Amino acid sequence: MKRKTFYTDGRGFQITFNNGICLSTQFSGFHYCSNRAGIELIQTESYSSNDAEVAVLDKSGDFITKRAYRGAFDANLHDDVDGYVNIEDWYKLLTWCKEQK
Repeated sequence: MKRKTFYTDGRGFQITFNNGICLSTQFSGFHYCSNRAGIELIQTESYSSNDAEVAVLDKSGDFITKRAYRGAFDANLHDDVDGYVNIEDWYKLLTWCKEQK
């Protein structure tokens, strides 16, 4: 099933570009962000955060976050997700995801 362009599960959101690359942006109490509590919280109100946990996936759903970090930041990432990502770096990742062929 093709992923929708925008998706949310109430803990963050995902954006899938026409090239099939998906930027997952999460910021609940379970994710690596300033909201982190280490457990999944029952959330009845909206989440907001100054940073977020991110992951980049290809059209098959495989993690390509490390490749994205090499391309966007010329940096090596040692995991499939990165936490505490500020808005400026998030935008660089968004741009990298959009520009891939």
